Amino acid sequence: MASSASSTSTTSKPNKPSSNLPNLLTTLANLTLSTASIAPIFLLKTPPTRFGWSLFAVSSLSLLSSSSGLCPNNPCFSTFHVSALVASSLGQALAFLSLLMRPGASLCLIETTRGPRMATALVRVEGVLFLGLFVVQFLGLVLACARERRCWVREFDGLGEEREGTGRRWWRGRRMARVQVEVGVERMEVEGGGGDGKGRGKFFGL
Repeated sequence: MASSASSTSTTSKPNKPSSNLPNLLTTLANLTLSTASIAPIFLLKTPPTRFGWSLFAVSSLSLLSSSSGLCPNNPCFSTFHVSALVASSLGQALAFLSLLMRPGASLCLIETTRGPRMATALVRVEGVLFLGLFVVQFLGLVLACARERRCWVREFDGLGEEREGTGRRWWRGRRMARVQVEVGVERMEVEGGGGDGKGRGKFFGL
């Protein structure tokens, strides 16, 4: 009996490591790409221009959203994680589109002191890094939304079970009350010989 109970308890537990593995992998990939995207900004020009600082802000927001993904079980961090993922994904999309689609205009905005070949290579590397960040964070956003949906479904199922339990207790109470009334009526009939209406009226409060 004890072994069967322990086996059922172990099988009923959710497999947390396997469910958290994709989230951990996307978080590590986000942290790596976000850290790597900071270096080309300062290699192009130190200190950066306004455009460079905007790229740095996107990388910093990506780091922040990746760090918040390390606390998936906290509801406050989970909400902030989804919001930060959406904001950083928009910034990354604008960044890689401007760097890869308009490299010349981006170089003019960066005002780099590097050679043309080195500057073009750094801009392309930065654009590829932001593109990779966008793809990985989009996957992280999908995983975060799926995790939030599972939490909502679990809470809804818990409310449904609680409601069913309350309904069962109510019906059980009514059945017990009916049985008590029937037992009381039979007792009054036995005590009063089956024809005493006064005793029955007293029992029902009439």
